Amino acid sequence: MKVILGFIPLLDCASLVVAAERGFAAQEDLELALVRETSWANIRDRVVVGHFDAAHMLGPMTVASTLGIGHVKVPVIAPFALGLGGNAITVSLRLWEQMTSEGVSAEIVDLRSLSPYDWEAICASVRKTHRVIVAYEDMLSWGYGAELAARIADELFDELDAPVRRIAATDTFCGYHPHLEDAILPQSDTVIAAVKKLMDY
Repeated sequence: MKVILGFIPLLDCASLVVAAERGFAAQEDLELALVRETSWANIRDRVVVGHFDAAHMLGPMTVASTLGIGHVKVPVIAPFALGLGGNAITVSLRLWEQMTSEGVSAEIVDLRSLSPYDWEAICASVRKTHRVIVAYEDMLSWGYGAELAARIADELFDELDAPVRRIAATDTFCGYHPHLEDAILPQSDTVIAAVKKLMDY
């Protein structure tokens, strides 16, 4: 059975990609056709008009669509939900090149998971660089990034040459419109500005 499934290339789509690429879906007689999309609004609209059989979506989208809130009323079933503590930030090649062209040498620690997370890798990086930016797409306040920043400041204070900085989304729900997403989620310019500020401390 072929299933056309839309997704956004963020951390919490990993289970879908692994199921397709590693053959787990095929073991259940499912042929997953993954279609990469650029916004949650595109995902929602293509589900509503029937382009996608299923999709990687934000939790409230299925409820809003079923109730007809802010959009066409179309019943959408959510068979399961995955909560992975927010999405991830990918530092693009363009951003990386811009940072290095300005003389910034950064080390990126990709935790891969949050429970458990690789505390030893964090410690090794802090002892090497003595500066830390915790970047994540969850809300700035009360998110897992705040917990990581707090633990780094608490247990590795003597290793730090500057305060621990955080880059995150604003304290609001993420809008579906691409312009709203850009305003709410951290962008390349946000990362570069934070890196410069940290290096100048």
